[in-house]
Amino acid sequence: MGLAFLISSEHLQILSERKVLKEREYTALVDAEALLGAAQADRKRHETEAKRQYAEQRQLGYDDGFQAGRTEAAQSTYATVLQAAAMLQATRGKMAELVVRAVSEIVADADPRAIMLSAAKRIAQYLQDETYLHIRVHPGRVHMMQEILAALPGDHLERRTIRVTGDPALRYGDCSVQTPSGTIDAGVDSQLAALRKALTGDGQ
Repeated sequence: MGLAFLISSEHLQILSERKVLKEREYTALVDAEALLGAAQADRKRHETEAKRQYAEQRQLGYDDGFQAGRTEAAQSTYATVLQAAAMLQATRGKMAELVVRAVSEIVADADPRAIMLSAAKRIAQYLQDETYLHIRVHPGRVHMMQEILAALPGDHLERRTIRVTGDPALRYGDCSVQTPSGTIDAGVDSQLAALRKALTGDGQ
């Protein structure tokens, strides 16, 4: 048999598969002219095979390079998208801060009683199915909250038990409402934080 080629990733190896024959057997099989022709044919055949395998490996290398290029392009595109998303998020964050700051300034200048009245109305509306409400505010705001609740129309508070207590741990703008179903933070700062979260999309 002839020679076979094995192409690795780094170099070309030649694997010999030629059988060893006795001299008289070899002489009997072919003469000098036949040997020369066989050698030339064998050389051409192996050259053709080597070129074919080289072309295959080159094509594989091209395909790998093309795939690597596509992967690199995808990674670059993904990085660009992430960068754009980060810039958008930063812009939204700045806009949210501006809005929250403006609202905070408005709230700071507003009448505390008006703010608490609005909060009490929302609490009574959103928790209309609750029969018991425990409202906790700063001790300095207990009396104000009691007056506000007493001034609400009867349909807001009918068939409800409402208790107002002072909590020294709370700030002046804080308001916590406990019900049998759970606790709601209705304070100004908490509402501003919720507004900021909604504007920036962090809650999504």
